[in-house]
Amino acid sequence: MSTLTKFTGYDLFGNVKGEDYGSLTGKDSADYKKAQVAVNAIKVYPAQLFETQDLSKVVAISGASISYGQFVETTKRAIEEVYK
Repeated sequence: MSTLTKFTGYDLFGNVKGEDYGSLTGKDSADYKKAQVAVNAIKVYPAQLFETQDLSKVVAISGASISYGQFVETTKRAIEEVYK
C-alpha cells in the first residue's frame, strides 16, 4: 500500500485508535469489539481508495461510520491541499 493512502484514526482525546481503543470496559466487552470494528476499518478504507482511485467508491463499513466520515473528510482536505 502506498504511504499516500495511510490513515490514522483518533479518539475524542487525540489518542490513536489502536489495539486498546474501546478497552476501558475490558477486551471481552461489546464496547471493545465494536470499537475494534472502527480500528480495522481504518486499515480498509485507504486500501479501498488505493484500489479504486475514487473516493466515492470507498464503501462504509457497518459499525465504523464515524471513522468513515473522518476518512472521507481527511481525504477531501488532502486533495484540496494538493490543488491549492
